[in-house]
Amino acid sequence: MGDRVRARGRRTGVLLAIVLLATAGSAGAHPLALVGRAAAAVEPRFDPARPERGPLPSDRLTLADAAQRTGLRVALPLPDCALQPSTCDDVHLLNELDGFDLSPRLAVAFSGPIDPASVTVRSLFLVRLAPGPPEAMAVDRLVYDPGSQTLYARPETLLEPETRYGLVVTRELRDVQGRPLRPSAAFRGFLRRRAGPPAVQDYRRRLNALMAALDRRGVREETVTVAAVFTTASVTTFLEHARDALERRPPPPAVMTAPEGGGRAYFPRATLKGLVLRRQVRVALEAPDAFQDGPLSLAALPPDAVAGVGVGWYWSPAYLTRDRRIVEAATARPQPAAPGDVPLPFVIVLPAGSRPPEGWPVAIMGHGYGGEMFSSALRIAGVLARHGIATAAVTVVGHGGGPEGRLIVERTDGAPLEVRVPGRGIDLNGDGKIDATEGLSPPTPGPLALVGLRDGLRQQVVDLMAFARALKAGLDVDGDGMPDTRGDAISYVGQSLGGIYGTLFLAVDPRLRVGVLNVPGGPIAEVARLSPVFRPALRRVLEGRTPSLLNAEDGFREDLPLRGDPPVVSPAPGALAVQEYLARAEWLARRGDPVAYARYLRASPLLGQEPKRVLIQFAWGDAVVPNPTTSALVRAGQLSDATALLRYDRVAGSVPKELAEPHGFLLRIGAPGAAGTLARAAQEQVARFFLSEGVEVWNPDTGASPPAREPVFEIPAAGLPDRPGFAPTQ
Repeated sequence: MGDRVRARGRRTGVLLAIVLLATAGSAGAHPLALVGRAAAAVEPRFDPARPERGPLPSDRLTLADAAQRTGLRVALPLPDCALQPSTCDDVHLLNELDGFDLSPRLAVAFSGPIDPASVTVRSLFLVRLAPGPPEAMAVDRLVYDPGSQTLYARPETLLEPETRYGLVVTRELRDVQGRPLRPSAAFRGFLRRRAGPPAVQDYRRRLNALMAALDRRGVREETVTVAAVFTTASVTTFLEHARDALERRPPPPAVMTAPEGGGRAYFPRATLKGLVLRRQVRVALEAPDAFQDGPLSLAALPPDAVAGVGVGWYWSPAYLTRDRRIVEAATARPQPAAPGDVPLPFVIVLPAGSRPPEGWPVAIMGHGYGGEMFSSALRIAGVLARHGIATAAVTVVGHGGGPEGRLIVERTDGAPLEVRVPGRGIDLNGDGKIDATEGLSPPTPGPLALVGLRDGLRQQVVDLMAFARALKAGLDVDGDGMPDTRGDAISYVGQSLGGIYGTLFLAVDPRLRVGVLNVPGGPIAEVARLSPVFRPALRRVLEGRTPSLLNAEDGFREDLPLRGDPPVVSPAPGALAVQEYLARAEWLARRGDPVAYARYLRASPLLGQEPKRVLIQFAWGDAVVPNPTTSALVRAGQLSDATALLRYDRVAGSVPKELAEPHGFLLRIGAPGAAGTLARAAQEQVARFFLSEGVEVWNPDTGASPPAREPVFEIPAAGLPDRPGFAPTQ
């Protein structure tokens, strides 16, 4: 980006000066006074204990804490909590963390106007403070606010957790006149001063260590105008502790009978006429609309491929509190045991044919947002069954309705049966209803709203780790006294939200070696911001804050550039507050963010684990989990060669209008025309990937009947799309 930005520098500088003059005039300042200030030498501001001056982030805004893996804890100053109660709640939560975000919102304030087009890897960069010469890392997604004369940016690549970094600004950065910056006098004075409290002296030592590291790289001290040192937070600690607890005390084997008694809930495919999921949607069971029936399709379960469908139970540690929070210990201390274990139902679909002596291998299916275990599993189980793979699934935290849910089994050989299948939703907001995803995250508005999906997703990963161990001994599904499944051959396929929490599952659990992540993406806040499906929910979150962050007639305007975009200059009023909220949401949710876990899949496995064999499937123009968020995950995990990109834009004209949005392409089995063909092809790709133990990625375009005349599967992806891409409505 550097050469391109530098070439635009002088023109952008002139335009910026015009914007500044206009801004000053509208605010009542005399334009000539501003010109006079611009004529003076510009230098960065330096006051690391004051976030409004910075630079940020800074370890000066932390406290020493030996109980944390990083040796510190965040200590941001609180705002006026009477005037900004929502921000006050945010800061209290952030101050529990043991470091800064892996993609922090970098901020540098200046004494006068600067030219953001002069930002290059030589003028503003990050360095990793580790043994050896530090390599410069570029920044991107620039925003410049002329009012506060502050430049904001993000690292071009995700940073490593539990690692110290330096933020450096050199004289290569220019003011609007094209002149080099003047070194900050306050910064130079701080480096040379000796007095001060222990925390100040410690931060001074860190800055001087950074300057020494830069000198080894050939960056002379006199060229550095200002710098900051910060430490990134840990990410995986809780899930590693929860996994180790399951290893020390494994759950009992899964069973095919309900905990409260009753017969085996297994139904041969030949006897199944229909399945209906009766979800509890109101707390008051006597209400006429307390339940909602949803027919489940059996069309994707051909009798010649599927032997039968069963409902079983297992036990999982329950870490999630009523307010949707996981109470964690300090990261260097052992995690407290879960308050107790809870029984959870699961669905399992067996293949037809002769069972292998060791039993059928099992693929765990992770369903998407708003769904439940039956719908997704039944749509993919048929193709997997044809390849001799059983399919199992568990309902996600907060999904599936209330605890009085039932599965109505319509049979050809008898009267309908009811099987108790409690959902995992709860009424959090007290309105008497149990919405489709109520219970996955804290209610909004509320003091824990910024936690978002983080802890609900981590609880789901714990549930999946417990499920994998509950299947270890093999499971007698049909009741003939012989195990039908293998406990040592478990793979994973997750769709949408299932791909998101599935990334965490695959990264943390050594029992999983092979997995397919279909249309995943992150961070969650970025998914919500870019998705026309979830953006209205983000609007409600911003509206519910005190004070409200809505800043536009149609909701909110954040003025955030995408990766590789030119700088945003003079963002709209209120946009910086929205940007700050989004950055904090990403920071606080990072422990449950798939982008943060992607590096552990293959590039840098967690201690004691082998690299996982993983396949990423996503579609061009996805409007639910937009392409830039999937590209971020692929890039963070260095998984470009393990990615299959479906060019849905090449077939959208031949599918029904209601299927023009590609997000659900994997599960559209049985859909007419190209949509159904693509679903079968994508599921076949999953099955063959599992059969090869993750070694081979089948390309449907090379088959006898490719999905379209023009190749539609890029394997590996020719490039990672960093724009929302194809618009299905056009």
